[in-house]
Amino acid sequence: MNNQRINVHYHFKDIYTQKYVDNINMADHVASMLNLWHKILAAGKDLSNIHVVQALVLLLPQMSTWDLIKIQLFNLDMMKLTSETITTTLQAEANHHQCDRTSKTAMLAAKKTFGSKGKSKLGPRPNNKCRHCHEKTIGSASV
Repeated sequence: MNNQRINVHYHFKDIYTQKYVDNINMADHVASMLNLWHKILAAGKDLSNIHVVQALVLLLPQMSTWDLIKIQLFNLDMMKLTSETITTTLQAEANHHQCDRTSKTAMLAAKKTFGSKGKSKLGPRPNNKCRHCHEKTIGSASV
């Protein structure tokens, strides 16, 4: 019993400091937070749902897209702001961020594959010509 009382203090600390990191699964993060909440309740302490919800929202990354989500959620009526209500919103936004990262990664991979604006990555070649005057460029065999 004494050990459970000590642990509950760490659970309170974790629920207010466990930040969401953009590259982890939002469902896992929410489940972890709800698990901490249930451990606190099981230890006989009282922590209302609104405190868990506010912790979930406030510990989102400090990015403009997440800030917009925070504003939207905090503008809801406090009675409607429950863990069930915000879980779907947070998951949808996390999925959106994941799609953005995936498309940016694919775009960067394509750019590396094809080079940037046709510039050679290997340096001057013997038959390089100026694209404007069509004369051989510096570094070519004969200038």
